[in-house]
Amino acid sequence: MRYIIGLTGGIGSGKSLCSSYFEQNGAFLIDSDSIGHSVLSKGKTAYNRVISAFECTDENGDLDRKKLASVVFNDKEKLALLNSIVHPEVISIIKRMTEEHEGLIVLESALLFESGLSCLANEKWMVTADEDIRIKRIMERNHLSCAEATERIRAQSDYSEYTDLCEVIIHNNGSQEEFQSHFMREYHRLLKRMADKDNV
Repeated sequence: MRYIIGLTGGIGSGKSLCSSYFEQNGAFLIDSDSIGHSVLSKGKTAYNRVISAFECTDENGDLDRKKLASVVFNDKEKLALLNSIVHPEVISIIKRMTEEHEGLIVLESALLFESGLSCLANEKWMVTADEDIRIKRIMERNHLSCAEATERIRAQSDYSEYTDLCEVIIHNNGSQEEFQSHFMREYHRLLKRMADKDNV
């Protein structure tokens, strides 16, 4: 049986940590961000289109990912343009990966709903955290200023508009131990739902 969890959440919320808990319990993880990174490898079609559209290159003429990030995180129209170039290739790869695997599959995507990937999922899960906590995490993880961290959050969707579309919401405002405990409660409930579905 194939059962797909679509996992989303804003930057700094803890969705990647949630993914790691799924992996530790035997799930197959598909990370759309990693796939998006790979389709922007030198020589790939998307790479060449992004170079042409954004002219974010280093002294060697290669794509400067930091420069590209600073551009798109400050301009929603440019972010939308980048997504329109990268997403079709990412979605094609993800569809193929889901077809090649059985069991529990976790599809981690910050743009789960906007990209249409939510249609592949049996359930949608969201990880949330208060904005001040997310800002602090982003500052520490990415070595950014408060203003830069806030800009990255503002560049993303307002995830609150998608909460009603998710079967599971995990709040991550406390310690890592509290978060893991919350995850495990939801994970065991998930296993029961999967078993019930398998027995139908």
